[in-house]
Amino acid sequence: MTARNRQGFLFDTAPENRAANNTRTVTVSVETVHNTGKALLVNDGVRQVFIPWSLIEEPAGDIECPHVCQDITIPEWKAFDEELI
Repeated sequence: MTARNRQGFLFDTAPENRAANNTRTVTVSVETVHNTGKALLVNDGVRQVFIPWSLIEEPAGDIECPHVCQDITIPEWKAFDEELI
């Protein structure tokens, strides 16, 4: 099964092919709302979701919180699951 993200790119969402998606990352522009120490609460303009720091590629010190527009790089599967793409 494939899905199309907000930018129009197709990617595989079938569970048996999920491992291939684990290595791909995407950069999303979000509003950073709150830092709990273990996760970052972000808002994409539609919803607010927690992203664990363990999934964010940028060092915590490089991400301003709160901040109106921040780019974060996360695994593609997480962005898809949280409907950020």
